[in-house]
Amino acid sequence: LEGTVQYAAAVDERHEIRYPSLDPHGHYCVPIRAADQLLGVLCLYLDEHHPRREREERFLVAATEVVAKAVLHQQALALFEQAAVGVAQLEASSGRIVRVNERCCEIVGRSRAELLGRRFHELSHGEGAGFDPETLAQLRHGALRKVSEERQLGGAGAPAWVHLTVSPIQRTFGPADYLIAIVEDITARKQMELAIIEANAALASQNEELEAFGHMVAHDLKTPLSVVVGYAQMLEEWTRRGEEIPPATRRAAAAISRSGRKMGQIID
Repeated sequence: LEGTVQYAAAVDERHEIRYPSLDPHGHYCVPIRAADQLLGVLCLYLDEHHPRREREERFLVAATEVVAKAVLHQQALALFEQAAVGVAQLEASSGRIVRVNERCCEIVGRSRAELLGRRFHELSHGEGAGFDPETLAQLRHGALRKVSEERQLGGAGAPAWVHLTVSPIQRTFGPADYLIAIVEDITARKQMELAIIEANAALASQNEELEAFGHMVAHDLKTPLSVVVGYAQMLEEWTRRGEEIPPATRRAAAAISRSGRKMGQIID
């Protein structure tokens, strides 16, 4: 926990595990560290009263550094393989796939053997990733981070929509040797978007048909309505001129005329 090499010439008070048949011994305990992270401890058992030597400690520290790199490498591989999204490592100079996880294989519908060594842009359906030499050079030098949505060819020829992010795996010095591609399956979302577009188009078409039908109905209603209103107005004009019209008829004509004008406004 202190982050330093612990040495014991014999079993002392620091040795918490004891049992009757425990042989006398000493040991080195060397932390396996990566930056501030403790990954484990390397314990080397010694003959009792073996002298502490600086040369041995330097060797053990160097060994734990190698072990730490191996542990981190295995952790990175596990993360690579178990990621919930597709992950592919590409050769930066050519865009060829050198490593791919199982999820990426599932998304594009191909086996690992079929994908390894293949250029990543060959998976695109039609115009896609666009890994031309200029784009690859920009990615290698960190001048570009590619993000796009495109269709990838599936194993049975059925395309899958993916959200693609391609970034360089940075080195301490010089351009990147490899790129990392993150592939997220968005086929369900794209299918939903397409369904919404089609539904909106169908609704717009139905609205156009309904509007055309409304114009037709309005035209068919206005013609007989104009005749009815015209006769009612003619009766009102006769009344104003003093023609002998029964009171009930005058009231009916006035009501018909008012109602007809309101209906005409509604149709318009």
